[in-house]
Amino acid sequence: MLMPTENPWPLLIVSLLSFVLLMVVATARQTAASYLAAVMCLAIGAAGFAIDAWVVTEREQVEAQIISLVRDFESGDQHRTLAHFSELAIVERLMVGAGMNLVSVAHPLSLKDFSIELSHEDSVATTRFRANGEVLVNGRSVGHQATFWELRWRKEADAWKVIAVQELDPIRGTPQNRAATFTAK
Repeated sequence: MLMPTENPWPLLIVSLLSFVLLMVVATARQTAASYLAAVMCLAIGAAGFAIDAWVVTEREQVEAQIISLVRDFESGDQHRTLAHFSELAIVERLMVGAGMNLVSVAHPLSLKDFSIELSHEDSVATTRFRANGEVLVNGRSVGHQATFWELRWRKEADAWKVIAVQELDPIRGTPQNRAATFTAK
């Protein structure tokens, strides 16, 4: 369930509609109370946006970590990239380290279609997102690649850390293991 602080637009829309309605009433009745109620509706809408900017929810924290992880990967900084992973995610850390020695990106990746589900009293998150762009393997372009990822995160010492990574088929959303195709040859 989305919290009001994650999306202030519904509150703003209701506030603006209420403002318009109350202004019509205020104009017809010419009462100070109606004008005051209309102004209060605008203040409530503005407060919703202020609260949204001030409160950072768990979902917003996880989304920021996804973006940071991808940008650190793009920069080629293995140390910063691996810092996003739990120390207990040994296999994932090895795969990312090996992958960074093989794969790089020519331009910043396009990130979209974020899906974030929180569980275990907001201490575990399952995220899905798309990362698309031109990829280089051993310095040679393999063209534009569309990827779809599912990452599981766990909150460790007040920081979100990746505990599992699964690449998904970009069309079907089913698990795939592209890394196995490279190692099997």
